[in-house]
Amino acid sequence: MNQNYVLAKIKYLLDQRKWSLYKLAQETGIPYSSLNSLFQKNNQPTIATLEKICAGFHITISQFFADDMVDLPICDFSREEIEIINKIRGISTHDKRLLMSLLDTMEKKRLNSLPQTSICKLAHKKANKFACENINIPTENLSQTRKYPKTFL
Repeated sequence: MNQNYVLAKIKYLLDQRKWSLYKLAQETGIPYSSLNSLFQKNNQPTIATLEKICAGFHITISQFFADDMVDLPICDFSREEIEIINKIRGISTHDKRLLMSLLDTMEKKRLNSLPQTSICKLAHKKANKFACENINIPTENLSQTRKYPKTFL
């Protein structure tokens, strides 16, 4: 492995994703100045730094060193999106349906520019209706309004 192999691979992954060094810094939590210094001084990153870089690219170190670059995933998810996906994987199918119902309602809100409080009421009503239909509870009484915590609004 020559001196520039690791940096060349990082540069390749940046180009493949159309990322800047600044974007990589955001995804990894490594200061931009540190990443820039690696390239300017042609230094090899430490194993710990390389692990953070691989995590930022959403690949493993073994994928990083694999000869076949075609199999590397091109993933442009933010850290928050990855966290959301990982949390979704751990919930039940029923809860996934409820979440989809909430997301559908939020999308309608975005498209229709409803006030935020209206979307919360719509989502809550839709989720309750879905839950009640699945356990055979009449849905006539769902029109009752509830107070929502500020964190939900």
